[in-house]
Amino acid sequence: MRLLFPTRMHLHRLAQYSTAQEAMAHTLAHPPRPISPFVAERDGAEHLCIPDDLGFPITALPLALADRG
Repeated sequence: MRLLFPTRMHLHRLAQYSTAQEAMAHTLAHPPRPISPFVAERDGAEHLCIPDDLGFPITALPLALADRG
C-alpha cells in the first residue's frame, strides 16, 4: 500500500504502543509542533527526513521510497 510520508511516519509512531493510554502519555510528553520534512544525505543517498527529537521511531526514508503525493 502506498502511503504519504507523513501518514507513514505517524503510523510507525502509533505502532509503538499497545494501548491508547500509552499513546496518549507519549503525546502529552511530546507536545505537537510543526514538522517540516527536509532532504538530507544519509548513507550516501538522499533521504526525506523529519527531526529526530519528536518521538518518531523512524525519521528518514530513502527519497526514492518516500511517497510525497
